[in-house]
Amino acid sequence: MKNVELKDIVVDPSLQARRTNTQMVSEYTASMKAGAEFPPITLDKKNRIICGFHRYEAYKRTLEPESVVSCLIIDFKTDKDAFCHAASDNISHGLRLTTFDQKCIISRMFELKMSATEICNVLQIPQKKLKKLGDQFVVVVGEKGKERREPVKRMFPKHLLGTKITTNQYEEHKQRDGGANVSHMISIIRRFVENNWLTSDQHEEFAELIDFYMQNRPINA
Repeated sequence: MKNVELKDIVVDPSLQARRTNTQMVSEYTASMKAGAEFPPITLDKKNRIICGFHRYEAYKRTLEPESVVSCLIIDFKTDKDAFCHAASDNISHGLRLTTFDQKCIISRMFELKMSATEICNVLQIPQKKLKKLGDQFVVVVGEKGKERREPVKRMFPKHLLGTKITTNQYEEHKQRDGGANVSHMISIIRRFVENNWLTSDQHEEFAELIDFYMQNRPINA
């Protein structure tokens, strides 16, 4: 165990097993201000966070940069070992991993040249589920045409899996697309129309959507 100044703790996104949940950070912050004690943050020898990203963000909201926090230092041999430790910790503690979180972890593990068996052992999932989650990806084309494989959420169109999209399209997908697919949303709108549940503003928005679709739909649609 070691006391480390907050400003000396390093955030390396490649070692972060899940996205930071702002609501959890806010809850941790409130608890810290109320005097609650939290387990130590796990760091590697380079002071990079392995476990405790939410605690770290809450500490930043609560303490000064020169404040010290209790940390557990582990000497990992490789980044692969560090990331596996982070993934295992997130499975057994804290906020439950979403399906998209699992896909992101799988994607990173493939980058680390892990075998399917190793990934299944860490995530505690069968090979069949690994294949299903691993197949749900797109190729994101970034600057200078550089391509990278990225996971997608459940709402992403199935017929576009494995195709190429731009960085802006991918970031928009991550930020805006929830769990419902287009067919499900259409069925909801149909039901609302049939039951006359739409407000006057929503009727106008729906009419604008129809106009937009008719003007922009592919010729062969």
